[in-house]
Amino acid sequence: MKNFLKYFMWTMLIGIILYYGFKIELNLQEMARSTFRLFPLVVFGTLFPLFLGMILRLPQFINEIREKKRWKFNWAKFIAIGLPALYITIIPLFFFTSFGHSLPLTMEVAQVTNPSITTISGIISGYILLDCMKE
Repeated sequence: MKNFLKYFMWTMLIGIILYYGFKIELNLQEMARSTFRLFPLVVFGTLFPLFLGMILRLPQFINEIREKKRWKFNWAKFIAIGLPALYITIIPLFFFTSFGHSLPLTMEVAQVTNPSITTISGIISGYILLDCMKE
């Protein structure tokens, strides 16, 4: 029963975060329509999935912290999975920079990318960021 309550409360917290996150995104979309300023919406669309991925990994990360073991960073996992996912996630931000169009594969990925792909890759990269820090 104790585990059930812990999982249920964690699920409720994630649901509340999702609800308010989507509410903020709708407000930013409305603001972008009226002011033609897309940058706040793009920044939120990049950072919120990263935050969600970290929130999804947080319970296990807290358990690992409680074990009080020696920590190290798994660079191989981060470079092989985390960096490509992070790159796909932040591609929309590159269009607001002067060097964004000259980065490798930016235009190719942007042509086939939709918001779902950047959201999924953001969740993966946020999760992997916390998952790479282990004993």
